[in-house]
Amino acid sequence: MDLTTILNNAKSAAYTTGHFLYKHRAKIAFVGGGIAIAAGTKMIINNAEEISKVNIIVKEDRELCKSMSKNAQWKGQTNEEVDETKMHYICRTGINHAIGYGKTAGPGIALILAGYGLCGYAYKTTDDDLTAMTIQAAMTANLFAKYRKNVVADVGAEKDMEYLTGKKVVTVTTDENGVKTTVETTVDQDEDENHVFIPHSFMFDETNKGWTRSNSVNQDTLQDYLDRINFDLETKRFLTENDMRDICRAPRTIVGNTAGVRFKNPDGTTNRVVFNYEALKHNGFADGYDASALCIFEYDNGKPIEDNIMKDINWESGL
Repeated sequence: MDLTTILNNAKSAAYTTGHFLYKHRAKIAFVGGGIAIAAGTKMIINNAEEISKVNIIVKEDRELCKSMSKNAQWKGQTNEEVDETKMHYICRTGINHAIGYGKTAGPGIALILAGYGLCGYAYKTTDDDLTAMTIQAAMTANLFAKYRKNVVADVGAEKDMEYLTGKKVVTVTTDENGVKTTVETTVDQDEDENHVFIPHSFMFDETNKGWTRSNSVNQDTLQDYLDRINFDLETKRFLTENDMRDICRAPRTIVGNTAGVRFKNPDGTTNRVVFNYEALKHNGFADGYDASALCIFEYDNGKPIEDNIMKDINWESGL
């Protein structure tokens, strides 16, 4: 192996290591900070006896100072002791106290402060990364919205929904003269004619892990999903459709990355999420005799959820 190859390998290894450290800098700083705080605390505990001795000396010196008059002074008894006033005594002992605490508690305190500094850096780094991701998500949503407008202008709204959802159905109708008309729509209808696809919805049936054969249990489960959705909505101020699908244990969708709901409207009113149940087979879920339902995400005022929640989000106020 020649020198050039060795240098190239070393350069590549250094770059890979540097990239790994930068990518995980927040985690490394947080772990390092925690270790430093623990180590500093342990050092202070181990040096507790020495720190206690310094505390005793400090207490004795303070008591001696209190017993002195304001203008107290005395001459040294030996050649090593110099003439001293009360102020000189206070300054001399104060310096000795600082040195004593520095030797006994200083290293532990320094480690603890360094640990808090690393944890603060980890928090700041994570916050900066989340801010950058939020801005990127907003930019992506805006670009996606512009793209959809161009698609609608070019091929129409029905094709846009077909591309968006990946679903379509061909409906053939025959008039009284026997003329057949073929119409393509964006609603997907599979082999089960009652299993209908509607955007911003999910099937609550045996494919969902929360489903049972009991209608009453399923109604309680769906209400629990709604309670959790509305709690998160009020706390976080907005949710994407995929956030809600995660709570409902339903599969994510591509459009769920940008579709969603807001908690507060521009006029100050607030929203809650409800399910518009479209029961299967006999339309009996709401009436209590069907265990499965098609759950459509809607606002409590009957309006559909937003196709692009990102475009209306105020990232500073959290609307």
